[in-house]
Amino acid sequence: MKALLATCALAVAFGTGSTATAQSYPPNGSTIPAVILNGSPAIQQPAPNSANQQSAWNTELAGHSDLQGRSAYQPIIINENGREIAYVGHHTGKMPNPLTGVVEGNGTSIVDVTDPAKPRYLAHIPGPAEGGDEAGGAQMVRVCSGSVLPHGVKGKWYLLRTLGSTAHEIYDVTDKAHPARLTTIVD
Repeated sequence: MKALLATCALAVAFGTGSTATAQSYPPNGSTIPAVILNGSPAIQQPAPNSANQQSAWNTELAGHSDLQGRSAYQPIIINENGREIAYVGHHTGKMPNPLTGVVEGNGTSIVDVTDPAKPRYLAHIPGPAEGGDEAGGAQMVRVCSGSVLPHGVKGKWYLLRTLGSTAHEIYDVTDKAHPARLTTIVD
């Protein structure tokens, strides 16, 4: 009973000084409402562009990488000694690799995004060569410094990724342009 009374008292204390305002938002309106928690009136947001144009609020495009035409899945960005490195897992499929001229299974891309206006594609680790498109890509990627691993080497960087639906792989990615596979773990 005390908890109910305390809740009611808080609701009255904080609820009487501000009003709730309903705003129309997609699909019935043209604006996405701003969340305002200080009781101020709602701020009108700009209307979105048409369906074939990009719309953005409080964002700015700083750079772009086409990732060799591969779709991205859960990219991660790691600060490695002052460099911002993006590790991007890809869905299943095959695309040509402009770095090697070879058609490869989608796998993992490594991109230096330290200067977001000029991202540098460093390497592509191909996905599974066997099993066709049903083998899967290498969507899930994790990276860590060797200094945080029980048997890791300080100064080294390690990547763990899925290998389709069949295995996991561990790479030494200390030299970003030349990742070296250390082992494959099969269940």
